[in-house]
This record gives sequence, structure tokens and C-alpha cells, in this order.
Amino acid sequence: CCAKNKKKKVSSSLLKKRVIKMLNVLTFLMYPGLSVKIFQVFKCIELDKGEMYLFYDVSVKCYTPYHLQYIFVAVVGIFVFVIGIPLCTFLILYSKRKIIMGTTEKSLQLKEQLDAELGSLYVDYEPQYYYWEVVEMLKKMMLTGGLVLLAPGSSAQIVLAILITLFYLTLVLKHAPYAEEEEDSLQFIATIQILLTLIGGLALRSDDVGIYENGMMS
Repeated sequence: CCAKNKKKKVSSSLLKKRVIKMLNVLTFLMYPGLSVKIFQVFKCIELDKGEMYLFYDVSVKCYTPYHLQYIFVAVVGIFVFVIGIPLCTFLILYSKRKIIMGTTEKSLQLKEQLDAELGSLYVDYEPQYYYWEVVEMLKKMMLTGGLVLLAPGSSAQIVLAILITLFYLTLVLKHAPYAEEEEDSLQFIATIQILLTLIGGLALRSDDVGIYENGMMS
């Protein structure tokens, strides 16, 4: 009977760890796309003189009671998802930082248990950069959802994306946060590729007649 209870506790603990790990993966997969959808609610364009319509659904007139309902939901979504997910992730990791960076025998034992639940958030990074996954999330959010508010395909949008990528590249070069040197090099190459793609897009955009927009917001 004791053996059966012990086995049941082990199975329950293992199931809990697997559920937490699956939720972590799903959260980080959904985060960039969810951010884009939330910011799209605020994107309006002027079709008729003085008449603003939702850019991604021109059947919706902006700032009407119907649209304001979605704005309210989007504002809540910004606090709960766009800000809440990275903030909660950082606070959880910060509360476990002594275990993650610990070198004592007790810390190593606790770290094994923590790795099974939250290891996907920090095992690829140096212990002192346990929070780097949050930096990755913010970068993805700014390169996807944050740029939605700017005129699509405009030079201002591309320049801002280049600045964000350059800033992230500087952080990677300065801190080399990954546990393996090869992963630092791979991240450097991937970020350079994104940067060159954006520069190429800006070069193509400069061939258009309307490169210098009167305003950044459309």
C-alpha cells in the first residue's frame, strides 16, 4: 500500500512537471502572435475625410462604441499578456536565482527539480543571465507587435526595426549570454541575418517615390 501511494505521488509530480513545461512552451510560442493581434486593435487609417477605420478590418469604424469595446479588451490584454507574461516570467526566475546560480550540494539538488519544471527558460544561458529569455520575448514583441502601429512597409517602420535589432546585437556581443560558445555565435549570425534583411528592405524602399513620409503614424 505504501509502495502504491509512493508511486502515485511520483506519477503526480511527474505529470505536474510535464504540464508546467508544456504550458511554458505554448506561452512562448503564442506570445509574439498574441502581441500582434492586440496591437492591431489600435491601428486605424483615414479613408474618408475625417473618418477613421480599422486598418485590418475596414468594416469597423474607429472610436465608435463597438470599437471602444475592443480597445478596452486590448488594453487589458496589454497588461495581462504583453507586459504580464514577461514580468511574471522574470519574477519567477528572479525568485529562483539563488538556486539557478547556486553551487552548493543543496542548491544543485534543488536545481535538478527546478530544471524539470522551468529549465526550458534558463538552461541554455549562463547562470548569471537566467533572465535572458525575457529579453528574447521583449525583442520579439517589439519586432512584431510594436511595429504594427507604424505605417506598414514605411521607411520609419524599417528604421525602427533596424535600431531594435542593432541594440539586441550589441547586447549579445557584450554579454555572450548563452552557455555554449557555439550558441552565442549562432545567435550572432541569426541577428546579423535579420539586420541585413531589414537593410535590404530599406534599400528597396528607398527606390519608391514616397520614401519620406510626412508622419510616422498612418
